[in-house]
Amino acid sequence: MIRTGRFAFLVLPLALAGCGGLARTQTEAGPPKHYADPRAIYLFLYAWDSERSGEMEQAAAAYQEAARYDPSSAVLQAHLGHALVSSGKLAEAQAPLREAVRLDPAYADAHKFLAILALAENDTKGAATEIAEMQRLSPEGPVSGLDPLKEAQLAQVSQHVAAHNWKAAVAAQESLLQLMPGDSDAEKTLALLCRQSGDTQRAAALLEKLLRARPDDAEARGWLAGIYLDRSRPDDAIPHLRALWAANPKSVKAAWDLASAQAKGGHYPEAHATVATALTGVSGDDASLLWTLKGMLLLEEKRPADAVEALSKGVALQPHNEVAQFQLGVALDKTGDTAAAARAFYRTLDLDPKHAQAANYLGYSLADRNENLPEAERLIRLALAEEPDNGAYLDSLGWALYREGKLAEARTVLERGLERMKADGSPGAVDPVVLQHLNEVNRKLGLGEPETIHSRP
Repeated sequence: MIRTGRFAFLVLPLALAGCGGLARTQTEAGPPKHYADPRAIYLFLYAWDSERSGEMEQAAAAYQEAARYDPSSAVLQAHLGHALVSSGKLAEAQAPLREAVRLDPAYADAHKFLAILALAENDTKGAATEIAEMQRLSPEGPVSGLDPLKEAQLAQVSQHVAAHNWKAAVAAQESLLQLMPGDSDAEKTLALLCRQSGDTQRAAALLEKLLRARPDDAEARGWLAGIYLDRSRPDDAIPHLRALWAANPKSVKAAWDLASAQAKGGHYPEAHATVATALTGVSGDDASLLWTLKGMLLLEEKRPADAVEALSKGVALQPHNEVAQFQLGVALDKTGDTAAAARAFYRTLDLDPKHAQAANYLGYSLADRNENLPEAERLIRLALAEEPDNGAYLDSLGWALYREGKLAEARTVLERGLERMKADGSPGAVDPVVLQHLNEVNRKLGLGEPETIHSRP
């Protein structure tokens, strides 16, 4: 039902003024060949107001009612079709839009609305055909005529991204690129969406092509390096990260990213050289971060004593550096100084009470040494409160419960941890230590054959 009365006082003056655009065939020399019914004008105004307010279904109903009074108006048919598209009623929109073109083949907006419909149906070729016709009919303003199409397509991309429907977002972004070929931002967005959809190979190819045309695009270069690292190709990422650091030699982040990639590629001497160069002339927080990175590299090289020295410098420069505090605890634990490691982990938790890694590391260490088991369980549960599905943390809790003699509960928790690790699906996701713990619990309970990596992959 159409509400009335809202614009009743406007009907007569607007009708007399010829507003509403319903009589498109009027010429400067004389009166229009097509006269609009005043009731159609009123309803057109009501529908137009509803459309501007975002009430598309209400607008469509009003346009449809107006078309009953003036069935030969291409404007009404076109706007009816557009309102139906905006309401998501794509199948219903086709007929009035085609009718608008039949009634007035020279009406450019009808082709614009048909292009929007085609894009909504992922018909890029059909949209391109309608756009070409719109530009032919209205050559004086082709760019401005495309703006609504871009906005409509961009809205579709945003809708798919919000729903995490990455493949649909990729298809919508491809359609948008048809409207704005060569737009580097749109091409980068397509690459990012391809990456999100899992098509990293295509994402890398798009970014490589973009960088050949625009080698100074730091954002694209950073994304490409990230894709190479995701694909375990650090050697391909290193040249891009080196270029980013060269462009901004004072950036600690750029140095960190390059050194990390060098380490992932097994190039530890080069990684240490990068850190040493970056340390030149820096102090305070920046120096603390770089000493932290050096300590982490040394830990990866299984040089815990050297790591303690580097990380201690990081902590001394910035006592509130929780990353350095945590890594120092790890390094101290690996040197066998468990008391000093515990102090570092507790300091980490003082800085960040929700630091799950520190809580789990300390809790598991206590449980493994069979020390202060209630505190071990408390710490591990703190870690699980932050990451309840972490298989490693579940294993820690299961082992603490085993040490406390809670065998049935320990078995349940350990099996859950094993299932979470299996669900990860990546090579080596199941830690053999988890199987050892579960086998030990099963043995104590007198249950079944021991688990093996082969029997429970």
